[in-house]
Amino acid sequence: MAKQFFERIITMSKYILPEQIIDDIVANLNNTILSAFDKYTDKYQLGVLQDYIRDIIKDKYNNNIISPNFHDDAVRMNKTRRKMHSRTLQKYTKLIEELGTDNEDPIFAIYAKGLFSLEDINTKDDLLKLIKDWHTTSSLMTTFPFMSYLNKTQFLRFLNQDTAIDIFRIANECYDGSFSNFFKYNIYNPEEYVTFSISNYRKTNQLREYSTKTHNVKVVTENNKTLTIAHQKALEASLHFIGKEFYTDNIVRVSPYELAKRVYGPHPGADKIKKTITLMFELSKAYVHSTDIETGEDAGVMHFFDIALNTNASKNEPMIIRYSSNIRDQIIDNKLIATSSKKDMQLESPTSKLLHSVLQGERIKHTVKRGEAIPPAEYTLAFFMSKIYFGNMKKREIIDEIANSLNEFMKKKIVIKNFKAPSTISGNFRIEFIPLSESEYNDFYFSENEILINIIDV
Repeated sequence: MAKQFFERIITMSKYILPEQIIDDIVANLNNTILSAFDKYTDKYQLGVLQDYIRDIIKDKYNNNIISPNFHDDAVRMNKTRRKMHSRTLQKYTKLIEELGTDNEDPIFAIYAKGLFSLEDINTKDDLLKLIKDWHTTSSLMTTFPFMSYLNKTQFLRFLNQDTAIDIFRIANECYDGSFSNFFKYNIYNPEEYVTFSISNYRKTNQLREYSTKTHNVKVVTENNKTLTIAHQKALEASLHFIGKEFYTDNIVRVSPYELAKRVYGPHPGADKIKKTITLMFELSKAYVHSTDIETGEDAGVMHFFDIALNTNASKNEPMIIRYSSNIRDQIIDNKLIATSSKKDMQLESPTSKLLHSVLQGERIKHTVKRGEAIPPAEYTLAFFMSKIYFGNMKKREIIDEIANSLNEFMKKKIVIKNFKAPSTISGNFRIEFIPLSESEYNDFYFSENEILINIIDV
């Protein structure tokens, strides 16, 4: 399986373009652009909108809508559209001024086709006003008043330019300028090796020692410094920058500035950048220590990074991260979970935010077949306690907290369709997951029942 995934990464185009991103672009596309596409799709055989969007991304952005160059390409295309706007105004102003009264005149054909009523347009000045108003009030080429007059080549030039720029608008408004922010990544861990078990209770923000069903687990640094939620965010953020070098040399290159953006939000100051570098250095010294409950024997140690170089890097100078073999194996073995960052932002409960990637992994794991309902699954209290540290909360309180979280997922139609909480502390949670959409299935699977949890930007 890992070999298949590796081969797919190496042989495919420059960037993977998940279908979920395409669907999101379609859902947020400007209504004027959508109307123009729908109106002329039969006339010009435009095909399926999703396929059209893919072609635009390929032709205009070289499939590169997740890199810093995405912004530069969009700026360039905006300049091109402004020039196109001005040239179109000049061209049609000249044609209108030369307009005769003969039915053979190309512009008069617009008039004759009944696109405008005699009450609205009686003179050349009316036509001139129409096109000048368009130029001053709209930046879109697809609002050009004589769209029906254009041939297919001209029409597509207008539509393609608007669509490409609108794709960047969507990225800017919804994902901080890059669709690399579309997914939030986390590592899907087996119970005995939980990367982070975080407490959001009793006003603590720290990682502590806790127990799974079979192990005692402690997450610390070499100097026993307690890790925080910020450390988890830093680790998750680093996963966004995995590229081909990771699969060949186990190396990830990332600027502290870009990493800090993912940890602290847009436009991080110098102090946040410095703090992010510190977090990565501390993670390079951190580990998960697991002890068998029954025997008391050492059950294993899992490091996060073997090395993090250039920890004194400037804002733009890349840091070089080399993941430990534990983490690298989890990623290659399809244990990198991609959740929707937009849906993650909709979740208000800290518990829900922590459980999002866990439940998404379970949802994917329990999918049987494309388009079919996912069989309900049962989970013990110990399962949830292995994922989140609940401090000194009593088991009944923990059950109630988990139930409240699952209820939020269900009400907001994220991951969970329905659930039933246990009536006793020894009972199980019964969860019914929302079936994967067609796009999710295609993103998460190679083929029928061949799971691809990884969504990697390469």
